[in-house]
Amino acid sequence: MRRASLLRACKNEPKNTNPPKPTSFSTQNIALENRSRKDQANSNQSTRNRRSSSARRSPYNLRRFATQGQRYSSDSSSENYSDESYETSSGEETKDDYPKNNILESSSSEYNTSNNTSQEYSDSSAVDPGQESEESEDLDLELDWIEVDKFIKPQFPRFPLKFGVTRDLSNLYDPTEFFNLIISDDLLNNICLWTNEYAESKRDRRRRESHERKWEPITIQKLKAFLGVLILLPIVQKPKLHDYWSNTLLTGTPGLKSIFSRDEFFSIKRFIRFFDAKDFDVRDPFHKFRPLLTEILDNSNELYKPPKLLALDESMIKFDGRSSFKVYMPQKPIKFGFKVYSLVPSDIPFVLNLSIHDGTKRTLIDIVTKLASPFEGKGHVLYMDRYYTSPKVIKALERMSIGAVGTCMRNRLQLSEEMKQSLNNLETGEFCYYESHDIMLTCFQDSKLVCLLSNVDQATQTRVVRRKRKAEIVPGSNKVTETVNIPSCIAKYNYHARGVDIMDQYINYYMFPHKSMKWYFRIVMFLLEIALVNSWVLHTDTQEKREEKPMSFLSYRRKLGKELIKGLAQHRDILTTPQKVIKTKPSAEHVELWGKCHIGKGTKRKCSLCNQHKTTYTCEECEIPLCIIPCYNLHCYSIPQK
Repeated sequence: MRRASLLRACKNEPKNTNPPKPTSFSTQNIALENRSRKDQANSNQSTRNRRSSSARRSPYNLRRFATQGQRYSSDSSSENYSDESYETSSGEETKDDYPKNNILESSSSEYNTSNNTSQEYSDSSAVDPGQESEESEDLDLELDWIEVDKFIKPQFPRFPLKFGVTRDLSNLYDPTEFFNLIISDDLLNNICLWTNEYAESKRDRRRRESHERKWEPITIQKLKAFLGVLILLPIVQKPKLHDYWSNTLLTGTPGLKSIFSRDEFFSIKRFIRFFDAKDFDVRDPFHKFRPLLTEILDNSNELYKPPKLLALDESMIKFDGRSSFKVYMPQKPIKFGFKVYSLVPSDIPFVLNLSIHDGTKRTLIDIVTKLASPFEGKGHVLYMDRYYTSPKVIKALERMSIGAVGTCMRNRLQLSEEMKQSLNNLETGEFCYYESHDIMLTCFQDSKLVCLLSNVDQATQTRVVRRKRKAEIVPGSNKVTETVNIPSCIAKYNYHARGVDIMDQYINYYMFPHKSMKWYFRIVMFLLEIALVNSWVLHTDTQEKREEKPMSFLSYRRKLGKELIKGLAQHRDILTTPQKVIKTKPSAEHVELWGKCHIGKGTKRKCSLCNQHKTTYTCEECEIPLCIIPCYNLHCYSIPQK
């Protein structure tokens, strides 16, 4: 009865108007009739629930169902991760695949999964799937692997020897000068203009009692001070953003109060705009911060010429709100958030290019070639993990005169049954080489089988020192390392594929942790961290050329934030650094006139020394209001150092 009523509800079939009547009105017949009506009502309700489930899903339900293997994203691919599969959040393997071995140190090890759960979902069920990018027919490779002892790699353009900073920056010293190279004053002036226009358009909508009616047009000095505060706040993290303006002596931040009041800071945070509302591309899903993103990438590539070896991987921006661009990656430390594909040098945390996942369907070839397109024809070598690597991707990069190295899943290699059997028979520590279409396949049996594709390496081996596993350590022995032979291409991969991990490490040291009502504010803070790290790399390179000791990232961050605030502080006559004082006893003249000073409390009045803040503390002998720190000490117990 339940199934029949469900089918009628789905097909909108009319009910039978003349159902067979029971022969007698017994208790059993009445119970059956009531049960059938109840089942039909439940089936209709379940049908309506399924039709409107996408509009009523809560974040809790999304997490609960995502972990049970249900798929809610229109851009999630099939479980078989082949080259033709679309972009997903991780690379699951089929039963014939082997997970990544523990000797590899790249972030791709986070993609190993033990179940077929959904690796990505979107909060919106109405995500535009986008246009399918067709692969050219000549990229349909039929791989025929032949075991070889030597590999002749294809010819690539000769990479020039000069790389690094392209301009002479020896006349720059302050961190603000390097930061302005990445984010120019022209863009900051435009942000001030866009912010003031947006705040003015919202003036009539504000409540009369609202503090937002006290809005004053933002200037470039105030905007730089706002950015400086955003840079310095993560150094001293607090549970909530309001806690920085707490009146509690032990947990408050008195220096921040002298720069911005709480209402002024939150007003700027609410009305700040990073795009021109009169001129933007509606089709661009990231138009709200596109000018900032373009400015950072263009200036970074203009100032820095990358080395030969590059690394490609994804990063995660933590976000727990609602957005159609949010993805779920269970094997990542940050499981919910925005996914960003980043291209950086192999050993330097300098972002060269990035692409934010927007929910559209794209092939892996599209993702890789789009990120590597600015470096086409220059002879670079790109290191990737097993999610991006396939024979077709390597051939596509070869046409762009870019070499490629990366681990690969077995189901993308078109292995024959005989080859699968021979690989399964490899003992621990054994390896072999294969060749097809000018691509070398290296198979190394570690704790698991590792398959690595390359068109720039040779079929050679090298000796490395690594830590023993727990099962291999002899009880009572102090020797925990061993020397093993591994293919040289795998040793190089372990070292050069970690560029994005180094970049993530620096960005997440002091990432802004607080929530915002605007979904894109987290991405803006991520871009601000990229600008900060890139400018620090330029500053470090310049310091080394001067043969000076480079500044640590934390010291650079502190000094940059302090200098950005200095302009507004000088305008408001605020000391960003407390004046050095020499603690002495009260002078004889002071004692003769006033005697010994004692602190007291009275009515709230403006401090007579700094004339900036209201205070309830007073000097009982002098009968004048004084701030407890530092005005009282300056008045009673110390004199300024000249």
